[in-house]
Amino acid sequence: MTRRVRSLFAVCVFVALTGSVAHAQDRGEAADLAIRELGVDVDRVPPLTKEQTNYAKDIGQELVCLCGTCPRHTITDCACGWAQQNKRALEAALVAGKTKEQIIAAYEKVYGLKVRPTPPDEGVGKLSYMFPFAMIIVALGLVFFVGIRAKKRNDKAGAMTAAAAIPEDALAEQADSETRSILEKELDELDR
Repeated sequence: MTRRVRSLFAVCVFVALTGSVAHAQDRGEAADLAIRELGVDVDRVPPLTKEQTNYAKDIGQELVCLCGTCPRHTITDCACGWAQQNKRALEAALVAGKTKEQIIAAYEKVYGLKVRPTPPDEGVGKLSYMFPFAMIIVALGLVFFVGIRAKKRNDKAGAMTAAAAIPEDALAEQADSETRSILEKELDELDR
């Protein structure tokens, strides 16, 4: 290999490795980011009451697991390590006195709206609900418009073919009658 090819290969390998590390971090979404944001210690979670456990599960239903291996299960439903660690974080945050809104806000701050199973029903989130319906209306309008244009073209083509479909006998008769009238005019002029 030439020197250029080797250096190009080395650069490509470096970019691929750093990209895959970054991608792994993106996919794995380091579970401790939200834990640090919440300021809780998941290793020291005291026993919870049944109400607190159920409330933590309810909060977990509103947050998606970002391990990168499951198909966007909620934290409550996923069994991976990322979800387990974040379940403990939710419990620790509840014990620390955090509210549901504070916990969800901390996750959104760290991971963005992708941590929510559905977009919030406010602001831009509302638009995401309306977008499919708007696209359906636009598509129907486009189909209607194309249908009208096609119908107009077919009507024009039909009129042209109808004119072209006049039987030859009718055309011959029309030509004969025109020719007769011209001949009659000429004969009248000659007779004078």
